[in-house]
Amino acid sequence: MMKRSKFILLTATALCSAFLLAACSSKPSTEASSSTTQSSKISSSSKTSTKPSAKQSSASSSVTASSTSQTSSDQSVSSQAEKPVENKTSADSNTPTTSGMDVNALANGDFSSIAGTWQDDLGNQLVFDANGLLSHTYRGNESSDYTLTNSQVYEGKFGAFLTHKSGDEVASFTAIPKGARLYDTGSENPKERILVGQDFTYASQHPYYRVAN
Repeated sequence: MMKRSKFILLTATALCSAFLLAACSSKPSTEASSSTTQSSKISSSSKTSTKPSAKQSSASSSVTASSTSQTSSDQSVSSQAEKPVENKTSADSNTPTTSGMDVNALANGDFSSIAGTWQDDLGNQLVFDANGLLSHTYRGNESSDYTLTNSQVYEGKFGAFLTHKSGDEVASFTAIPKGARLYDTGSENPKERILVGQDFTYASQHPYYRVAN
């Protein structure tokens, strides 16, 4: 009876030992498995956390590129704004400009606006410089013995007398700017002219026009 009890006790002890050994050997594996699972979760979490960073990097690159493009555009506009505008009217700038007949200046003794040679259809000539009448050629006879006296401005025209140096007034003198009213027709003068003569009708029929400066 004692032997049987011992055998049972030994058997029970052996079974308990085997159960404990089995339990101990399975726990590390479970812990290792758990540790592996946690590591996988951490790794997955780490990968997930890096995705926004990549998106942020892409967005940052896009913003930088946009800013660079905008800066380049601004510089281009600024460069265009700083460029001087080219003068496209060079043909106009080469066109000679002449000042029109200035009747007020004539009345003040400044004849620069009519300086040059004036001639009528009969070949008679008047030559002026800035200071006044230089010579008068009438019927082929040139003379420098004439001057203008009693000058005045009336209705936009300059009037005076062609006077010999002896003091004799030999003819009336009228300088008519372009656009002023003509005495005989009342219409606007299409071209500046000078009328000289003792007879007004004769003078109007043979006006002097500038032929040389």
